[in-house]
Amino acid sequence: MASECPTPIGKSFGRLIVTGRAERKSENVRWHVRCNCGTQKIVRKQDLVSGVVKSCGCWRSEATAKRTTTHGYRCRGKETPEYSVWSGM
Repeated sequence: MASECPTPIGKSFGRLIVTGRAERKSENVRWHVRCNCGTQKIVRKQDLVSGVVKSCGCWRSEATAKRTTTHGYRCRGKETPEYSVWSGM
């Protein structure tokens, strides 16, 4: 039988913090983790250690929003007076 690995409760992997060990359903060790945004997930040990998983997915959403925002003066359909003038030019 494979040796058991210690559970690094409290250790951070990117935005994820290990909160405990999950029940084994296969040979893969899984850990309960909590993201900085508050989301909780179960993640495979090798994905955390190798760096494949660094967040719950919130990082991708933030990066996409940042990459696609060109100026930030139009938000959710509300325009500033300055943006309205600029847009009308």
